[in-house]
Amino acid sequence: MICNACNGDGEVDCGKCQGTGSVPVNCDECKGTGKVDAIDCDLCNGTGKVDGKCTECFGGGSIMCEACDGTGNVADKGNE
Repeated sequence: MICNACNGDGEVDCGKCQGTGSVPVNCDECKGTGKVDAIDCDLCNGTGKVDGKCTECFGGGSIMCEACDGTGNVADKGNE
């Protein structure tokens, strides 16, 4: 039986990055302050944050479906 959680794909959107593959992290240039030499940081446009690779899905945007252990199928409990 096809898994309803992942629609048979075996993967679901990552909960940490909501499927984007990236999460905001402190900017290396300004160390998260948004300023370099009292002016807005060019790298993060003064926000102090840049997109970094998600550590949960490693930038892929999806993770293995736990409901079906990544198989895309679940046992039909009515036929067991």
